[in-house]
Amino acid sequence: MRWTNLNLKEIMTALREDHDMRVSQWVVRKLLQKHNYRRRKAQKKCMVKQDLPHRNEQFENIARLKAESEAAGNPVLSLDTKKKEYLGNLYREGHLYTREEIRTYDHDFTSLAEGVIIPQGLYDCCRNSGYIQIGTSHDTSEFAGDSFRHGWYTDRQKLFPQTPSILVLCAGGGSNSSRYYIFKQALQKLADEIGVEIRIVHYPHYGSDGEAAWRAGADFRVALIGPGVDASHAYERTHSDSIIATAQLIVAYLLADDAN
Repeated sequence: MRWTNLNLKEIMTALREDHDMRVSQWVVRKLLQKHNYRRRKAQKKCMVKQDLPHRNEQFENIARLKAESEAAGNPVLSLDTKKKEYLGNLYREGHLYTREEIRTYDHDFTSLAEGVIIPQGLYDCCRNSGYIQIGTSHDTSEFAGDSFRHGWYTDRQKLFPQTPSILVLCAGGGSNSSRYYIFKQALQKLADEIGVEIRIVHYPHYGSDGEAAWRAGADFRVALIGPGVDASHAYERTHSDSIIATAQLIVAYLLADDAN
């Protein structure tokens, strides 16, 4: 027998009723330990695809393109959307200091939410600066394209007024997926408007964004954006003012000279 979902009391009862063996729960526990049975949780450690051909070569190619763009003084921008959060009096795991009890709804139905926020980040790998735009509806390819456009016109264009080319680093999935033509169409329209070549490079599938960015030669602090957002909890992830404060904290960390 490989596993059972019976608890100690149920095993004790089954032994008594089916095999006429009367033992205590303590004995059942000792027998399970003797035969190396432990209460375990399934672990997601089996990759859907393994030994993907030319995977490392893909990372090496991305690192080469990134180095060439940086050497030429052209912008290298990393674009990514993080997990959306529902706003409102909803429960989140975690603890925080407070002077009174915090009460939330006993169920996190989306119908109880007051809204939703979708953080879309645009990170400048050359200048170690970032731009975060907060969406309030859906994470679509149109949103990813509009976010990049807004970030370029609002924040990056003045820093690279004469650049002939932009290198954009993206994850393989999500709203900026390599399979979605709408996102590429939006960037092509922007390229036509500003007269600048926009080259999109997608990280290989089946790897976290942080791992992919690090293996492709990005500043390691880029890999901390996702965990930094996910580490916020409780009140911080259910109220808009705290979401904005968390985003500002992450940007301040990225810009800090002594970050490590």
